[in-house]
Amino acid sequence: MKKSSIALLVLGFLLIVGGGVTALLTFSGAKDSVTKNIDEAYTVSGDTLNLVLSSPTQIYLTTSDTQKVEITGTVVSLNDSTVTTQQADNTVSVTIKKGTSQDSTKKFITDLASGEGVLNIAIPRSIKNLSIESPRLQAHNLTLASLSVTQTKLNYENESSYWYFDALKTNELTVSGNDGNFSFTEPLIETLVTKELNSSQLTLTNGKITSSTFNGNNNDFQLDNSFGPMDFQELSGGSVSLRNHNGDVAVTGDGLNLEINDRLAGNLTAKLERGNITGYLENDQLANILITANTTTGTIALFDQEDSKTFGAANSKYHWDLSTTIGDIHFQQFEVYEEDYDEEYDDDDQQPEASVSIEGSAPEEDLDNGATVASTTAESSTADSTVTSSTTD
Repeated sequence: MKKSSIALLVLGFLLIVGGGVTALLTFSGAKDSVTKNIDEAYTVSGDTLNLVLSSPTQIYLTTSDTQKVEITGTVVSLNDSTVTTQQADNTVSVTIKKGTSQDSTKKFITDLASGEGVLNIAIPRSIKNLSIESPRLQAHNLTLASLSVTQTKLNYENESSYWYFDALKTNELTVSGNDGNFSFTEPLIETLVTKELNSSQLTLTNGKITSSTFNGNNNDFQLDNSFGPMDFQELSGGSVSLRNHNGDVAVTGDGLNLEINDRLAGNLTAKLERGNITGYLENDQLANILITANTTTGTIALFDQEDSKTFGAANSKYHWDLSTTIGDIHFQQFEVYEEDYDEEYDDDDQQPEASVSIEGSAPEEDLDNGATVASTTAESSTADSTVTSSTTD
């Protein structure tokens, strides 16, 4: 290859790299030029506060020892967008309105950067009754007398709803709105109510609830390692999923599915118009439940008992009364199967690990037991092979 050709290739490569770096720096500088820093504070009196938030950025809620609501952060402000923070009595609002300018350059940069930035909102610890209207929010270690959260309409195409509360402690929690995604980890809640909640997902993990009322349309309720009575009333569409729950459960509704996994230490009443009732249960759970199942057009399979409408003893600790007009009622128990390993591996270093195939999601101790059984079988097989070889010689 001629020196001139090599020089042209090197020059072309440098131009490409230089153009990419220039474009990156240009966009980074342009994005910085269209962001706005927010640093506002509003003094509040009393123990009640309403937050009305409309922002495409992530919102973090914390507490402070002052008597002010402190709002800090960075948001996008271009394309004739407006950023407004204001106070009216006990209501503090942050509103970001997307501009209507059709300038293509401004619109392009705004759309790319609309999800950037973050808002930090600190509320006084003296606030005991808090109401929040927002498209999203995250909060940790809140202690309140009452909390009301409402999912509001998303304003930007690339927005997504996500509410996350960690270690929330409150006497009353009300969840409302449409198209929301609510997650509560390790909450302590006296009374939980969903009010006019639609097309949303609500997850409770490692929580304790003293009383609850769930209702709404097309919602997915997921309870994992939770404690307390759960009352799902007249649900329309969606699903209810319980895993390792402790407490009585009642479910009524039309067009929804109910799923029980691992264990449910409590009485269960489920009356569905349309929908399936299914579950995978731990073996030791079976001795504690009496199941009575009825379906009009579906099938019933209670563990290894085909077409039987009952399972368990009459004096069982927990009674499950299950019925669905159009749908199936199927329950299975965890089973661990030992797989044959390839005996051509005689060397321990090359011998593959024993594996188990699990129907459902087996507990960790079952996995350990399965591996132990497989390992013992492998050793026994190797010993038998050695004895046979010796006899032949």
